[in-house]
Amino acid sequence: MSGKIKKLASQTAYYGLSSILGRMLNYALVPLHTRVLLHQQDYGVIGELYAYVSFLNIIFLCGMETTYFRFTSKDHTHASTVYSTTFSWVLLTSTFLCSLLIILSNPITQWLTPNHGATSSLYQQSYIVYFALILGLDAIAAIPFAKLRYENRPRKFAFIKIINICVNVGLNLYWLWLCPYLYAHHPQSPLLLFYRPNTFITYVFIANLIASVVTLLMLYKELIAVKISIALSTLKPMLKYAIPLLIAGLAGMTNETLDRILLKYYLKGNLNERLTQIGIYNAAYKLSIFMTLAVQAFRMAAEPFFFSLYKQENAQNIYAKVMDYF
Repeated sequence: MSGKIKKLASQTAYYGLSSILGRMLNYALVPLHTRVLLHQQDYGVIGELYAYVSFLNIIFLCGMETTYFRFTSKDHTHASTVYSTTFSWVLLTSTFLCSLLIILSNPITQWLTPNHGATSSLYQQSYIVYFALILGLDAIAAIPFAKLRYENRPRKFAFIKIINICVNVGLNLYWLWLCPYLYAHHPQSPLLLFYRPNTFITYVFIANLIASVVTLLMLYKELIAVKISIALSTLKPMLKYAIPLLIAGLAGMTNETLDRILLKYYLKGNLNERLTQIGIYNAAYKLSIFMTLAVQAFRMAAEPFFFSLYKQENAQNIYAKVMDYF
């Protein structure tokens, strides 16, 4: 038992490393964003849109990540079928939902602005397109990441996650710090080829999108192992298992992020003033995110660990011991 728990602890350390480093680097972006963005309400727009994304992430995945662990652990002989079916289903639904968001990007942009008017320029249709692509790419990458976790490969998992974060942070620094400096002092620099001044909020989203593309490319070995096919006999029980996870995930995310959506409708003042307050709130909220790191790192390692042991006679004792340490 002690050997298994030590293995869980070591894997948690790897997942924790990527999570902690990621949070620290993302936290480093807070002072950059709050100083570079032209208006505080711009950061409010970022906070609100990412709040919607947290819900959409759950809908795009529909609980299939945990479902993959459950059904692969249940029958190892059909692991490749479960992986291909899970990936193909997420690819199909993500493509559909991503396309739907892009098609409806204009009415969604209008809906985000209560009473419309002059403040509608705060929301750009391109933001919805960027987020749709990010959501689709991240959902597709989630199943290969789940495969790495199931195969007990936390080093590769952590490495790719860290690269994703470094690309995102690096591009933020390039577009929000280096390019404005070069534009002011060296306007002929070739590094300004893809730079347009006063579009900072757009570059925040583009940096995220490029990081998602890089992540997917780094998962190419897991991607080429997929046989694009859906075994209906496998998919039906998987969906039956996944739907309650979807509902539970949305309920949990409601507690965590719905406030940033509702504040726009309940705070006093006009839309600019409300988004300014949301921007301040969003920056302060990120200071508290370190409290969730231990839970996130543990969950990354624990889900495949628990499912891999559930058939063993002493599984309940191991689970109890793990929870004692946790």
